[in-house]
Amino acid sequence: MTRLLGWSTSFDKGMQEEDYKDGITARSNNCPTLAPVECNPQIWEALKTDARKADVRLKDVSGDILKADIILTKSLLALDQVAQEDGHPLVEQEVNRINGALVLFGHANHKNNLVRRFVMKWEINQKYSYLCSDKWPMPRMLFGDDVSQSARQIEDMEKLKHKFAAKKNPVPWRFTSGRSRGFWGKSTQDVLLVEVPALWTAEGLQGWPMAITGSSGPRLKKHQGPGSVQAPSINRG
Repeated sequence: MTRLLGWSTSFDKGMQEEDYKDGITARSNNCPTLAPVECNPQIWEALKTDARKADVRLKDVSGDILKADIILTKSLLALDQVAQEDGHPLVEQEVNRINGALVLFGHANHKNNLVRRFVMKWEINQKYSYLCSDKWPMPRMLFGDDVSQSARQIEDMEKLKHKFAAKKNPVPWRFTSGRSRGFWGKSTQDVLLVEVPALWTAEGLQGWPMAITGSSGPRLKKHQGPGSVQAPSINRG
């Protein structure tokens, strides 16, 4: 009973590495899927120190999952042999349960490797961030067995995307007439020289000794005539 209860403490306190370094966790050479997924050297060299440390820790988690897989696989093979030779239905039932546990362990290991990709996604050139997608295959290397070929595939996809993308026609920004328009739809000349008080004249401006110029209008000078106010008469020529 004590041995059966021993596993529960590992959920709270974990285990020391020397506690599970024995022959039972040794992987058989004919089980490559139970080997840790390595990071591609090309990607690893581009990572900063913090990203490398994070990946080492996550890879250790995968290592522990795979060691548990190895133990369960060995137990599964032994029980399956008993079930086939002796025909014990109870043993066969346990074989199916262990097989289901192995599937879940494999799924957990795959998700952990996807987290490793996600951590590196922000460290690599964003042009190749699709390598970190959960849709990108992960045989034995984290970013595919041939990352150079994968990079070329991504570049080809980018070229095709730009090639097939619809080109937007530029919006023609132009005026409806050759004259420069001011506010309220009136020309600059109209604003400066037409919308003026009645005491302004083409000859001058009463009370203002200085000269005032418009954009293309006449030069306004002080009115020299009698004291009467005259309406403006502007020559637009």
